[in-house]
Amino acid sequence: DPKGKRTIIRRFPQFSRLPIELRLMIWVFAAWAPRLVKASWRSNFNVSVYKFMSGAVPGVLHVNLESRNTALKIFTQVPKFISFTGVEYKYKVDIMIYLNKLDTIYFLNRPPSFQFLGALRAIKRYFQLDHLAIPVEH
Repeated sequence: DPKGKRTIIRRFPQFSRLPIELRLMIWVFAAWAPRLVKASWRSNFNVSVYKFMSGAVPGVLHVNLESRNTALKIFTQVPKFISFTGVEYKYKVDIMIYLNKLDTIYFLNRPPSFQFLGALRAIKRYFQLDHLAIPVEH
């Protein structure tokens, strides 16, 4: 808009007419959006788990088959709950989330240091953790 107002485009029917190489580049660009994924530690008797809260499934996985197939090469499916004490944490249905290598995992709370290292090793079984954040203790 020449007046500086934002215009929201909800449909772009010409997108399917773009060359496949360009469409795939756009899907890759959309999939690589970094997110902040919160992780909360819980302990219940002999089971300690991290619960991951990533928000909604990334939109690029919903658009169409082409976008989904492209995004699935970038995202890793990870359990929402990861146990790190050797005792598996089972729900009636496995709940999965999608993470990519640009996501930052923000640990809201954490167990004692020796257990936290074990938690990081358990998480690494599922995906490569490249970016993490922890609260600073005062």
